[in-house]
Amino acid sequence: MSHSQSPPESSSTKLRERDLFWTAVMFYSRFPTPKDLPFNNQLLNKSRKYFPVVGGLVALVSMLTLVVSSYAVSLPIAVLLSMASTILATGAFHEDGFCDSCDGLGGGWSKEQVLTIMKDSRIGTYGCVGIVVLLGLKFSALLSIAESNLWLGVLALGVAHTVSRITSSMIVDQFTYVQDIEISKSKPITDGRMNRYEWLQCGLLACLPTVLMIWHHPIMALSLLIAAAASIGFALYCRNRIGGYTGDTLGATQQLSELTIYLCFASLVF
Repeated sequence: MSHSQSPPESSSTKLRERDLFWTAVMFYSRFPTPKDLPFNNQLLNKSRKYFPVVGGLVALVSMLTLVVSSYAVSLPIAVLLSMASTILATGAFHEDGFCDSCDGLGGGWSKEQVLTIMKDSRIGTYGCVGIVVLLGLKFSALLSIAESNLWLGVLALGVAHTVSRITSSMIVDQFTYVQDIEISKSKPITDGRMNRYEWLQCGLLACLPTVLMIWHHPIMALSLLIAAAASIGFALYCRNRIGGYTGDTLGATQQLSELTIYLCFASLVF
């Protein structure tokens, strides 16, 4: 009697998942990737489910930097080094979007003006002031958390960097992309929505730091709702101003969501 067996996972499927993962790493960070990695717009679009994993890798760099440097220098310097490590790991990818969003939304009146200013590579007054305030708030919040409990600061980094990537991806599926689609490098990301299975994968890939957070501090589950609310609120504001989101406002969404989680953690130890 023969027993039917399910066919093994094909090598092409494994290769595709490997390519999706490394495509996400390549696009969203400065981590090295395989030299033989193929690239096309479909891969970039489908790689979005690995966005939280990239956030986890960035968080890991930041967490290790914070812990190791805290034994060699004062805690404020360790926090600054930890923040600097995330900027190096991402190439200031999201911070750049935040600056451009501040300049465009702060300096433009019409939709056309806002989008034109956002595409300008130079940083203006609104972007400069905005990034200083943003980084200052991040530093203050992380320092207050780490001074209370270093490991709570480590956990905050893990949660913020993974969850903030999910909230940014959520905006892609719920709002309209408004930019020069012929020249925008973010356009391939917006070409399709993630299905339920991909969203499940996305959530599971980010669940470890979140589960640890809720296990130790159940009330901090509210931080996830607050971060989502902040992201949606900003997206609604952008929709009112320019009709939807751009690649720059997605970067700003990630930064605002990350900051929101730090502030929620800081309120826990206040």
